[in-house]
Amino acid sequence: KMVPAAKELDDWTVNRLRELKEKNLNSQFWDPDIPREWQSAMNHMFHKGQMIAVKGEACKVPATESPDAFCMATAFAPDYPQDVPRIRWDHEEVYDPDPESWRHFKSYCKHGSFMDGI
Repeated sequence: KMVPAAKELDDWTVNRLRELKEKNLNSQFWDPDIPREWQSAMNHMFHKGQMIAVKGEACKVPATESPDAFCMATAFAPDYPQDVPRIRWDHEEVYDPDPESWRHFKSYCKHGSFMDGI
C-alpha cells in the first residue's frame, strides 16, 4: 500500500502519460521533449489493439536485395521501371504502341519493375 503522497504522485504520472499518449496518438513522430523512458512507458501502458514484435524480415524488391536500402531509396522517389530486359523476353515481339493492342494479344507497355534472380 502506498502512502498518500506516493499514491498522488503515481496517479498524476499515470494521468500525465495518458494525456501525452492521446495527444501523440495520431502523430507519426514523438514530441522530442518527451523523455524516451516516458515514451516507452506510454507505449506499454496505453496501446490500442494487439502488441506484436517483429523478430526478422525477408523481402524481394526491385533494384535491391536489402529492405533498408529499398526503404531509403523509396524516400527519394527513384524510378524503378526500366525497359523489359531481353533475358526476360523479347518485348519487341509483343510490343505495339497502339493503346488498343491488348485486343490483339499485344502489350502497350514496354517498361516494368523487375527483380533480379527471379
